[in-house]
Amino acid sequence: MRLLQFGFIGYAAATMLGDSTCSKAYQLTMRNSDAFLNELQTRICDKGCSFTVQDYEDGIKEQIHRPYVERMMRDHLGRSDSYTTDADVLVEMGASMLSTAAEKCKSETRDADLATRDDPPFDICAHLSKECVKQIKSQLPGLMLKKAPFFLGLAGTTSCSDVVKFQESPETKTIVAQGMDQYAENCPRRT
Repeated sequence: MRLLQFGFIGYAAATMLGDSTCSKAYQLTMRNSDAFLNELQTRICDKGCSFTVQDYEDGIKEQIHRPYVERMMRDHLGRSDSYTTDADVLVEMGASMLSTAAEKCKSETRDADLATRDDPPFDICAHLSKECVKQIKSQLPGLMLKKAPFFLGLAGTTSCSDVVKFQESPETKTIVAQGMDQYAENCPRRT
């Protein structure tokens, strides 16, 4: 039965990626992750903020990330009936990505003492190097694969062209920038 499920998911993913619009949506997601990390550097890290897993859990997740995801799902992807449950999946995925990225970036840190300490929490802003960015980006496809049933269900109700339009929309960039600026106004500062 498990093999059949994986076979179906593989077939559906191949079909979706065979669609040039769906392929473009995936490519935009990967490209936009670069833009997001650049914005993180400029709008949060360069302003002296810390950005740890605990910072995310303490405020970013519910005050910034969840409202953004709910708005995206409801207003831009036509998911008015399920935007809160969709947000649960995507917010949890964001938390997993951040936690895994922090661990991977921590292991890339040349400071052996820092890499082995549990306290203080690892601050991505203090170590947002090219290697750390690679580690963060490398997590995205695997996390998407782990959530394949969700994304396949999403693809069944939301067209890939809607996802492309949303990602290319200037409003999307504005919403992300506003969320980052909101965090930077009252963020915990690096010590």
